[in-house]
Amino acid sequence: MKTNFKTKILLFLVGIFGVIGLVGCDNGGTTLPEKPGTPYTDGLKLTREYEGKDFLTDGIGVVQLASPVDGDTAIFRSGSKSFSVRFLAIDTPESTYRVEPWGEKAALFTKTKLMQAKEIVLESEGEKPEKDSNDRYLAWVWVDGRLLNLEIVEESYSSTKGLSGSKYEQVFYDADLRTQKFKLRIWSSQPDPDFDYSRQGIEVSIAELRDVPKGRKVRIQGIVSRVYGYGQYQQSGGYSAYVQEQDENGKWHGVYVYGGFSPITGFKPGHSVVIEGVTGDFNGVFQITDVNNSKVQIIGMGHELEPIVLAPIEVKISNKDIVNLLVEVQGLTLSGNGYTSDGGGYTVYTKEGVDIRIDGKVNLFDNENNRIKDHEQFIAFIGTGVKFNIIGPVSEYNNRYQIMLTDLNDIQYLN
Repeated sequence: MKTNFKTKILLFLVGIFGVIGLVGCDNGGTTLPEKPGTPYTDGLKLTREYEGKDFLTDGIGVVQLASPVDGDTAIFRSGSKSFSVRFLAIDTPESTYRVEPWGEKAALFTKTKLMQAKEIVLESEGEKPEKDSNDRYLAWVWVDGRLLNLEIVEESYSSTKGLSGSKYEQVFYDADLRTQKFKLRIWSSQPDPDFDYSRQGIEVSIAELRDVPKGRKVRIQGIVSRVYGYGQYQQSGGYSAYVQEQDENGKWHGVYVYGGFSPITGFKPGHSVVIEGVTGDFNGVFQITDVNNSKVQIIGMGHELEPIVLAPIEVKISNKDIVNLLVEVQGLTLSGNGYTSDGGGYTVYTKEGVDIRIDGKVNLFDNENNRIKDHEQFIAFIGTGVKFNIIGPVSEYNNRYQIMLTDLNDIQYLN
């Protein structure tokens, strides 16, 4: 039997649409999305007026990025004030004080979006910004007109968290439900290809750490030079520490070990310790993270380190050999200028060009046992006409070196 041309065309089209139907439906006949994408982020627009407003006072306003932290936290600036912001409605895997699968990738995604942004607008949920229990502002983060919080959900770096009664509640739930169907990243049954799932870390020297890829579990040994810990490390140990090790040629190498929010018994100056952690970085500066009390073994005590004596001119970014090492910088005078960060830390400047940083986890007290809370109180306590030497580890921040002061006993007055 001959088939005419129209019949052939009809049969061809039926076949094509039949194939499309099979591809577009699962076994239950439900139409599947063609590709993941970010349709909810694409369609959502910021309707609240923000021109000429300030986030800290008005609940909305343009800010500048100071530094990214992880997948759901960043530090921003508004005018002369810097402050930490926790992104509303999401909770990405950890990548700082501990490291979880997909945490590093989530942090990189957020960092890239923020650093490439032409305009960043923070929006509070209510009329005025609120803070969480860690003293961080809570905000919707709009990057070049797109809600980054929502995009992180649609890119499968976080599920939706704590949205009851929120202005964006429905769009987040819809986006979350759609995203789960693709089984990508946090929704996938497949492991994170860059996460180290091994139970024990490789043993390396501190000098060798720079050659270890980020996100790898390591085991190091060294001596604690200084710690952070709200002034309580004498009893319970510090929260984070600078650790040094001397190589076979007599050269010292150092690393910053970030322990998070709980005291670690082994983190006391002069303790010799073995530490298990994960290689990482913060603002491009190398560190060991994912460390807690159970991962630090004390193998010796009473090994207090002598600082390397430096002139102010030697504390410069080109001198890479001093990073994370305990030094004594001689002949400094405060300039009278500095700034205080929202998290409680502060920086003071010297006339000789050396920055001094007091971390938010460090408590310094004046002669009447009052806590020195900011750079202005510190400058008033030390004085601008006083010459002094200072001891502390060298840290890198924003392509500058700074001396980390952890104890007022590390200041020696010269006049």
